[in-house]
Amino acid sequence: MVYVLPLVCFVAALIVARWALLQRLGAVVLAAALMVVAAAAWAIWAGRQQTGWDGIGYAIFATLICAPVLLGGGLGALLGWLRRRRGGA
Repeated sequence: MVYVLPLVCFVAALIVARWALLQRLGAVVLAAALMVVAAAAWAIWAGRQQTGWDGIGYAIFATLICAPVLLGGGLGALLGWLRRRRGGA
């Protein structure tokens, strides 16, 4: 499950971001990316407020959910933008 969840998050974000950029919905991709960044920042902040091992769940959320979504979304947006720019869409 440790490998499946980040992979699913990465691939789903890649597909959605690529589709959105091909449909000229760049503002939606940007808004979604900002929400994921905000969620990761909140998780890191909340994890730092905990003592001992209690904050590790927040770090896991930021690392295994938010980071792959940002990477997949960024790569998907780049691929969609490049394909649209070359006239492939």
